[in-house]
Amino acid sequence: MPVPITITRSVSSSRRFTRFAAATFIAFASWSAGAAPGASDGPATPAVGVRTVAATPTAPAMVLWYPTHTAEVPFTLGTTRITGARDAPPTPGQYPLVVFSHGSGGTHLSHWKTAHHLAAHGHLVATLLHARDNAMDPGGSSSLEVWQSRPIEWRAGLDAVLASPLGPLVDRNRIVAAGFSAGGYTALAVGGARPSSRVLAAYCTHHRSGDVMCPPAAVPLWGRIAGWFGEPAEQLGDTRDHRVRAVVAVAPVGAALFPAEGLKPLDLPTLLIKASHDTTLPYPNDARYVWEVVHPRAEYVELPGRHEAFLSRPSTPEEPGMLAASNQAITEFLERTWRDPSRH
Repeated sequence: MPVPITITRSVSSSRRFTRFAAATFIAFASWSAGAAPGASDGPATPAVGVRTVAATPTAPAMVLWYPTHTAEVPFTLGTTRITGARDAPPTPGQYPLVVFSHGSGGTHLSHWKTAHHLAAHGHLVATLLHARDNAMDPGGSSSLEVWQSRPIEWRAGLDAVLASPLGPLVDRNRIVAAGFSAGGYTALAVGGARPSSRVLAAYCTHHRSGDVMCPPAAVPLWGRIAGWFGEPAEQLGDTRDHRVRAVVAVAPVGAALFPAEGLKPLDLPTLLIKASHDTTLPYPNDARYVWEVVHPRAEYVELPGRHEAFLSRPSTPEEPGMLAASNQAITEFLERTWRDPSRH
C-alpha cells in the first residue's frame, strides 16, 4: 500500500493543491505497482536525447538531456544502464534549463531517471560531475574546499551549456538550480542562500564523530588553530548566480552550513524535498529546517523513505515509487512556476 505524503504549500489555492497532491500520490502508487524504470508517469511525452560532454579546464564534465523525436533505446554509459536517444538531434524550441548537482560521492548519472523525467516533460537538463567529490574521485568530499568549489563549478557548467550547440534552445528566463544532498546545498547557494564556514566549524565541534558533514577536511587544522585566537575568518559566503529563476533542493544540507540569517536572501521560487527516514542528514541539518526559515516563500514535500531513495538506483522495493513521486513533485512545481510570470 502507498504511504501517505506530507505536502506543504505556500500557495493558497485549494484546487491547485488538490491536483498536485493527487498527481503525486498516483505517481507513487503506479511505481509501487512496478512501472518500468525510466518510464514517464504522465501523458505521452517526447523521447529524450542524451549527450555526454567532457570536462574542460574551465567546466565540469556533464550529461545533457533534452527533448527529441528520435526513438529511445537502452544503452550503457560507464557502468550505468540508461534509456535515451544517444546524440540525437534536439526538437527545436525554447526550453527551461535545469542544471543538476549530484551529492557527495555521486556522479552525473546518479539522478539519470530524474533528468530523463524532466527532459520528457519539456526541459533541458545538465547533470554535472563535481571534481574531487564523485564516485571516481571522492577525496575532497565534505571538505571546505569542495563547499567552496561546488557553486563555482555549477556556474561554469551553466556557462558551458549556454555556449554549447544546445545553448540556443535555452530559455534564459527559466533557469533552475537543482541538486541532491550536497547538490541541494549547491542549488541553494547559487539560488541566493549564503553558507557559512563559521557555522560549519561550530556544528562540527558538537557533531564530529561519525557525522558525514565533519571529516577532518571540513574544518582544516589551520582553521581550528585560528579559532583558538578568536572567531575564525569566514571562508564561504555569497555565491548567488542571478541567472537562476527557481531552486529545487532534494534532501539538502541544512543547519550545518546555513544559518537562519544566511537563508533569508533566498527569495526565488523554491521546492524543498525531504525523506521522512533520512538518517544521513537528520533534522535540523535538512530540508525541513530550511523550509521553517524561509516559508512561506518555499514549498515543502516530505516523502516516505531514506536519503538514498532519491538516487536512480533504489535498493528497496518501495523506493522506485518514492523517486517517481519526487520527480512528479518537481515537474508540478516547475509547471506552476513557469505559468505564473510573477514567480520568476
